[in-house]
Parts: sequence; C-alpha cells; structure tokens
Amino acid sequence: MPSARPASVRAAARRPPLTSEAIVSAARRLIEARGVDACSMRTLVGALGVQAPALYRRIGSKDELLALVLDDVMGDMTFPADGPWQAQLGELMRRLRALFARRPALAALHAYSTPHGPNALRFIAAAAAPLRRAGFSEAGATFAITALTTYTIGFTFLSGSRARGTAHRQARETLRRGREAARRQRDRGALGSYAVLEGTHYADADRLFEFGLRHMIAGLDAEHRHPESA
Repeated sequence: MPSARPASVRAAARRPPLTSEAIVSAARRLIEARGVDACSMRTLVGALGVQAPALYRRIGSKDELLALVLDDVMGDMTFPADGPWQAQLGELMRRLRALFARRPALAALHAYSTPHGPNALRFIAAAAAPLRRAGFSEAGATFAITALTTYTIGFTFLSGSRARGTAHRQARETLRRGREAARRQRDRGALGSYAVLEGTHYADADRLFEFGLRHMIAGLDAEHRHPESA
C-alpha cells in the first residue's frame, strides 16, 4: 500500500499556481503594513507559503519586485479631463500626491526604483500630452514633468514621514526651547530662523503644497511664453 503524502505536500498540491500578480499583491500589502525595509524575498516566501525557487522563477530580485509594486500602485492613478495645460498638469500632480498620501509607506518606493512600467508610462503620457499641445519642446516637457513629479513625490514622502516620526513630534519642544534661548540672548538672527522653522513645522500641508505647485507652474508658463528671458 503506498504511503500517504506528507501534509505539506498535500497543501502545496491544493495551492493555486503562484503568479507574479499574487507576489506583487503580497509585497504591496507587506510594505503598506510594515514599510519597504520589511519586504524581503525571504519574508515573502513565508507570507506566500511557497519555496524560494518558486518565487525566484517569477521575480528575480528585490529590485525587480519593488519596481513591479511601484507600477502596481501607479495603476491606481486616475487622469483629469483635457483642459488648459496649467490646470491639467496641476490636477494630475494633486492626484499623484493624493495617491501616495493615502499610502505613505509606498511613497518610499521612489527611492528604490524609477517608475518605468506600463502604468508609469501611462502617467507620463498623460502629463506630456497637454504640454505637447501647448507647444513645449521634448526637452521642455521632460524637464517640466521631472521637476513637478519630483516636487510632488518628495513633498508627499517628507510630509508623511514627519507626520509619523517621533523625532518630528518632539521637535516642537526643541524649537520652543531654542526660541526661548535666542530671545534671552537677544539673538535676532536666530529668532528669525526659529520663526521660519516653526512656520515650516506647523504649516498646513495642503496650503504649502499648493503654494509650491502654483509657483512651479507659473514659472514654467513664464519661461514657455518668454523663452529668451530664461
């Protein structure tokens, strides 16, 4: 009589085939819950209940995995309707910020990978189209998109990190003590610096983001209208 198969073998036989999509979904959940550093190939093997060779047959490295997760997140983007390039590009950046503000741990993926998957390409096409219609050169459109997305992602990542970080919460007391010391010493330069730091610390993130976005788009508009003065 043939011996019964071990329970682990029977479970593996019942498990659906491992797909790249399942791996990316598991990695995304892990990063959202515990951050990028917690997402390793070894951790994923345990989370998926598979053997390491099965994982590596689908995805060859952590770098490749993080790039796939980032593109998966970019797939959640929605795009604004056509309109003046200034309004369309501004709304696109707001939606990009909202996407990663809802998932601050995933914003850190930009430090590990440059978006280049199919969803990222759709985003770039949506950003480039209004600029091309407005007459921007390829170089001008490239610089505009790069500057705006770098600002948006950087702002979102730093805002999220500060909101969650213990050190940032403790900064209020540090700033208060520093300002009081500067006042006692009648150090006007330091008092002015502390005023700026406190303004940054307490600033409304939405207003601050809109301030930067508005001035960046206005600068792009001015240079596009008067390229000889750039």
